[in-house]
Amino acid sequence: MAYLLNQVWRLGGSGLWLIPAAFGIYLHRNRQAYLLASLALIFAVYPALTGQFFPYHYIPFIYTIILVASLALNVEGRTSNVTTFDLRPSTISLIAFLLVTFATIRPSPTFLRQLEGKPIATSTDRAEQMAEYLEKNLEPGDKVQPLDWTGGSLLAMLKSRAPIATSYVFDFYFYHHVSNPYIQSLRADFMNQLQASEPRFIIEVTAIDKPWVSGEDTTRDFPELRMFLAENYSVTMEKEDYIIYERR
Repeated sequence: MAYLLNQVWRLGGSGLWLIPAAFGIYLHRNRQAYLLASLALIFAVYPALTGQFFPYHYIPFIYTIILVASLALNVEGRTSNVTTFDLRPSTISLIAFLLVTFATIRPSPTFLRQLEGKPIATSTDRAEQMAEYLEKNLEPGDKVQPLDWTGGSLLAMLKSRAPIATSYVFDFYFYHHVSNPYIQSLRADFMNQLQASEPRFIIEVTAIDKPWVSGEDTTRDFPELRMFLAENYSVTMEKEDYIIYERR
């Protein structure tokens, strides 16, 4: 419960939009404004009902809170004169909206990589490359283990009909709440299954867009897994955004 309450108040990092939104509601105070504000409140609570707080869970909230905030830009019967520092509420609301916009709106990492002339590899592109490799190299009885989370390896395994080595489809379970006995038991069980199944290939997605968990009691380290890979596997293919290990 403490975890849920702590995450809810963060509002997906979009809490600054509450400032111009409050001005928008104050300046309009009509049914439309109250309806939009109610929707924003509902969508702010929605991620807590799922227990998941990934950025895409906050898309409905961000959309509606910006709609509420945009009310600060349209005030009938009131004129704003920023040049003469006429600091009436409508002027302050406009300034607040612009400041929050400049403080929160950023170009996407993909767009920045395009500006830098760097290649953009999507999970679908990765999946095609991985599937092509697996189709050429898999033999009957071979198993594959993904170290991934929506990065394309599962799509590649599905396309190449590669059986998974363990019951763990994703690896993000191992990197949050790492001090919790349950997560520690998941790590131990994963390693036991991995050692027992001896997959021929292990695919690790290392892409910049891999949605690593972050915050208190999280990590990106898994010493037992790294030791297992070092002792039993060698790198057979290494790209900028993924690595394929093959059992020695």
